[in-house]
Amino acid sequence: MSRGPGRIERTIEALLAEHSTSAFTTDEIIHACFPAEPSILKKHRVSALRALRKASVGWCSEMISGSNGAFVIYNPYNLRSYAIGRTRAREWDETRRLSRNTPVTLKRAEEMLLGDRMSAYPRDCSKWIRTDGPYPVAVARWKAMRSGDTIEAERLWERFKDLARTAVYLPEKITGDIHPDFLQDAALAA
Repeated sequence: MSRGPGRIERTIEALLAEHSTSAFTTDEIIHACFPAEPSILKKHRVSALRALRKASVGWCSEMISGSNGAFVIYNPYNLRSYAIGRTRAREWDETRRLSRNTPVTLKRAEEMLLGDRMSAYPRDCSKWIRTDGPYPVAVARWKAMRSGDTIEAERLWERFKDLARTAVYLPEKITGDIHPDFLQDAALAA
């Protein structure tokens, strides 16, 4: 018989509720659950990840490319969280030449999406969050799925695939401004 969520699960729920416009790696969540521990052991990772499965209902997780089992957790109903989560999962920090396995920090992912300091990072990731880019359509699709509108979700899925192809192969065709939802959430998070 369950006695409700435990300390770790409550910590994760509070973290996700307080920062619903952000994205977290599993390491960041584990360190938030055990702030006083000088070194994180396997028992800490296991208990935090078990609690994360229960506490992160409605959030998505995606494996970080090039890492050994690390995940990023993001809110698919919020454009800033979705974009930062997808960026952290797919990109690596080229300013840290030591290891390609180093995931992008939250601040660096936002800089990459906004196009700040482009000399340090040669690729423009802002095409994904522009008003005519694919990520706003993906968030709208998630919202349509949550409301049960499968026809609209399917239409948005086809639109997302077309825009993603355009963003990859013809990025010069994506000319809209940075989406206002992303800018609003970024200003609130700062």
